[in-house]
Amino acid sequence: MTVAIPVEKDNGMQSPMYGHFGSAPYYFLFDTDTEKYRIIDNTGKEHEHGNCTPASELAESKTDFVICSGMGMRAIQKLNALGIKVLFGQGITDSAEALGKFKAGELREISLDEACGHHHGCH
Repeated sequence: MTVAIPVEKDNGMQSPMYGHFGSAPYYFLFDTDTEKYRIIDNTGKEHEHGNCTPASELAESKTDFVICSGMGMRAIQKLNALGIKVLFGQGITDSAEALGKFKAGELREISLDEACGHHHGCH
């Protein structure tokens, strides 16, 4: 399985989680089978709000899960339609902490009722 986390910069396993999924500078991708990671540029970070270009990039990277602190409804719907589950990671500081909670089964899916509105108050 591949887990994606929006991150602010490339600090390896301690890459700080970024508060906004769509405009994150990078995505930390972790393969749970090989225990290896890679960091990719978010080439869609300048996307028009609501278009969720990063969803397509993550699907191409065979992502199964995204861990983030919040996400808009359309982004959740698009990721879910691509077979990617979105997990709630509010309060998590970096990729290592996110993966630890993921492996421990401590994260839950974000429901559409919990999706962020245009105010971005939840990220």
